[in-house]
Amino acid sequence: MSSPHSGAGAAAQAPPPSNASAQAGSPTPGQSTANGATATIRPKRKVGRRGATAASASSAPSANAAAPARNTPAMMRRLSAYGLLAGVLTGAASFGAITIGENAARSTAASLNSASAATHAAQQVEATRVAVSQAYLAGADAAGTEARSDIAAATVALAGISTAGASNDFSQAIVAAQSSFAGYAAAAPAALAAGTGNAAAGASLREADAAVAGAMSAVAAQAQVAGSNTSAVWSAAALPILVGGASTVVLLGTAWWLAQRTRRVINPPLLLGTLLVLGTTAGGVAGAAVPTNALAGASTSGYLSPASTALATGAQSRAAELSALLPGADVAAAQAQAQAANTQMNELTAVNDFSQAGRSAWLSYVDAQQRSLAAAGTNRTTAIEVATGTGASSYTAFTTALPSEFQATTAPGPNEGTPWSWLALLGGIAGGSLAWVGLDRRLKDYR
Repeated sequence: MSSPHSGAGAAAQAPPPSNASAQAGSPTPGQSTANGATATIRPKRKVGRRGATAASASSAPSANAAAPARNTPAMMRRLSAYGLLAGVLTGAASFGAITIGENAARSTAASLNSASAATHAAQQVEATRVAVSQAYLAGADAAGTEARSDIAAATVALAGISTAGASNDFSQAIVAAQSSFAGYAAAAPAALAAGTGNAAAGASLREADAAVAGAMSAVAAQAQVAGSNTSAVWSAAALPILVGGASTVVLLGTAWWLAQRTRRVINPPLLLGTLLVLGTTAGGVAGAAVPTNALAGASTSGYLSPASTALATGAQSRAAELSALLPGADVAAAQAQAQAANTQMNELTAVNDFSQAGRSAWLSYVDAQQRSLAAAGTNRTTAIEVATGTGASSYTAFTTALPSEFQATTAPGPNEGTPWSWLALLGGIAGGSLAWVGLDRRLKDYR
């Protein structure tokens, strides 16, 4: 029989439970639970600073990737405004360029028309001077009748020169020529009626002839300047080139950025808006240059053609020769006038399309002219015989070799029926609006 002390001793020998087990009531490692299963409990690990840094780093890419997504709508709104502004600015630049080009074309057309009328009048006036002086020196009544008819034709031609659109110098030269020729038209018939023997009438004719020669020289110089003023206004074309080029680059860059962000390569409204802005730019450049360039042909046709100018210049040279033979003439001054006209004629006859017959006839006349002018200071009678004989026939051969009929130059102005400038402005606004619509639609889809 066991002793009571044995049970107590066994109980005393058993190890006491740990405080953690006692307090938590949980099994210790390797201890069996109530249902007989063995629980494996792993100790917890402490997370240090390195672990926290790695965890935050792993979450950074997702935050960075979300940043562009948050900024895309705001960028779309800004680009919508930029697209609209680009179209409006391009339209305004093209509007201004076309307006400047059309105004320049109107001014140039008016100048060319005035130059054409002035060249025609110069032909008539110089031919009249030749006819009157030659009739006075030759004393031919039939020639005098023809000269009076030429005076009337020249008066009409001078009165028909329009000063609309002409420069101030050109207008003043035309008015001075009309005034001086009015005095000539009064002196010439009196000299022809008095005849060669009337020195006083001849002196009055010489004075009136000298006044007309000076006035028509100024008209011819201004007509030459006006007839060559057909250059395009390229400075105006630079405006749509700069603005439209920059706007096109902005819209193309916007399309590329939008394709990268939204993965949609084609945006029809934005593409059409870009094409409209590009077309408006091209229209602005063309509108600034084309209207004036279209007038280039008018500056070398009709009365502004080389043949017409040669006819007027030849008549001026012939009139200067005959003026040296009038009573009391300044031979040296007449020789200088003839030489200046001959120098211009040499330039005109050097043109490739000038006829060979015209060149030969002109050289023959110049030879006779030189002999007449050489004798004018010493032997006026001999000089008159050469001028009204060989000189007259040589000059007639020259005028016959050139066309005698010319058409008045009618320079076309811009097409007033088509408002190209307003169409360009509307095209730019439409292009910018389409760009705005395309971006706004993509913004709604993005949301």
